[in-house]
Amino acid sequence: MKPFIITIDGPSGVGKGTLATSLAEALNFIHLDTGAQYRAVTLAFLQSKKSFNEQTLIAIAENLTPEKLLPLIQDPQLRAPETSQLVSKVAHIKSVRVALTKLSQEFCLNPPQNAKGVVLDGRDTGTLVYPQANIKFFLTAESKVRAKRRWLDYQQKGIQRDFEEVFKE
Repeated sequence: MKPFIITIDGPSGVGKGTLATSLAEALNFIHLDTGAQYRAVTLAFLQSKKSFNEQTLIAIAENLTPEKLLPLIQDPQLRAPETSQLVSKVAHIKSVRVALTKLSQEFCLNPPQNAKGVVLDGRDTGTLVYPQANIKFFLTAESKVRAKRRWLDYQQKGIQRDFEEVFKE
């Protein structure tokens, strides 16, 4: 039986992750934050202790499977400053993006842990990653609301940031 797929798309700070986590829990589905995949590739790269180059990063992305992805996403170092500082460089590599889109699609077709469904959250999940999803959501929020959500996330993590700086970002 084909897994039931739900996508939650929209810009940063609108609550995609919060909704996806709650929805996956309520439905007993598995949740995949597609943005976390880029952090997972970055973390795997940092753990490899290799020199930064595109070919290494592409190889890491292409060799990820849904089973290998889950432990990386659950690793506490996923959101460590070292990972955060490098992740945007990794995300700019087109071949990494292509590999991770394929990984997300594989995750949906063959979810780990024999899940009966998947909730995907992240940018372009309903248009590029899995356009044939059973249900698609697109969330929006005003800039000030998004900035406040992001600022509160930082506060909860003990990261002191000026609200106006977060808003400008």
